[in-house]
This record gives sequence, structure tokens and C-alpha cells, in this order.
Amino acid sequence: MTTLLNYFTVDSVFGTHFVMVFGVLGPNLYKFLQKSQYQGIPIPVVKQIAKESIRCLDFLHSKCKIIHTDIKPENIWYVLNLQLII
Repeated sequence: MTTLLNYFTVDSVFGTHFVMVFGVLGPNLYKFLQKSQYQGIPIPVVKQIAKESIRCLDFLHSKCKIIHTDIKPENIWYVLNLQLII
């Protein structure tokens, strides 16, 4: 898993936004799907994506008291061994 390096908040007319800073990650899930010409992802990889995504969302909700409201492939980034960050 990648390490959280820093975090901060940004206030805007839309409210306060919590920003998390990580080291350089690989491409996002959308780019991965584009490169595979939308042929899908092998089931073991889908299981890993789902497991890590739920784990990350649980952390955001239970520990940080944050509700992620923009879950989509463009916002799921991974490192080379497919450990995911939302």
C-alpha cells in the first residue's frame, strides 16, 4: 500500500475539501480500461479492486469521517501491484 504523505483542507464556495497527498501512483482505472480497449478486467483483478476500494472507503468513513461522493474509474488510482487508492 502507498503511504499518506500529508493532508490538508481547502475551503471554497462549495464547502471544505479534504485533500490527501500520496507519492506518485500509476495510471487511474479509466486509463487502464482504455488501454485494454474496454475488453474488461480479469475476475481476480476485479476482486482485488473491489476489496481495496471497500477497504479504502471504510477507512475514509470510519476514521476520517469523510463520505466520498465522486467514485468513478478516473478517481481510482493504483500502484504497479494493483493496490488501489480512492
